[in-house]
Amino acid sequence: MGSSLFSIGLTGLNAAQAGLSTTSHNISNAGTTGYSRQRIEQSTNPAMFTGAGFFGEGTKVDTVKRAYDGFLTTQVLSAETKFNEYDTYSTEISQIDNLLADASVGLTPAVASFFEGAGDGGQPFEHPGPAIHDLHRPEPGGAFPEPLRAAQ
Repeated sequence: MGSSLFSIGLTGLNAAQAGLSTTSHNISNAGTTGYSRQRIEQSTNPAMFTGAGFFGEGTKVDTVKRAYDGFLTTQVLSAETKFNEYDTYSTEISQIDNLLADASVGLTPAVASFFEGAGDGGQPFEHPGPAIHDLHRPEPGGAFPEPLRAAQ
């Protein structure tokens, strides 16, 4: 025949032992930062059918579940993600800032050197003459500039 009284009682004892183990685990970690309480989920074993009806087969532990707030967990994960994003950004941008802002080896001396050479040592730039677009415009009196009059 199916289960004896002892095996049914043994399923109950095993489930109670799992519950006590989980409780002792919760007590041990009560002061641990970030720990969430656990509990067991228990259900009945499938019953055995006989000609006289169904006879119970005891109990079983289905799973151990953590007791936590999903909304708060999502908020913490989101905040940690943003913090890490901004921390990485700060690290990278400070490297660029150090590269550009260094007065001896950064971008500043190179740009200053470029403008010194382009501006002839800081002297004002002198216009070399009429620009090309100026050669195609008539002078205020309606005549073209000298080089274009010779080409006509």
